[in-house]
Amino acid sequence: MIRIFKRYPVDQSKVLEVYGSDGGLLLVWSYLNDADAFKELEQSAKQLPQIKEYKFRGIDEGNYMTVHLGL
Repeated sequence: MIRIFKRYPVDQSKVLEVYGSDGGLLLVWSYLNDADAFKELEQSAKQLPQIKEYKFRGIDEGNYMTVHLGL
């Protein structure tokens, strides 16, 4: 099966937001050209709680949220 991905143009003067068919936010991209803000963002990311790995046991645990950060 061949997957085709949509390409989005990158404009450094604008924030790119991609939403799924259900209206949920999938991606936010922004150009960051501020060293102090970058360092603050990096420190904040380091303070996030560690990811817990749960083993699926065939029980629906409900909705969950996934967050991926890139610097």
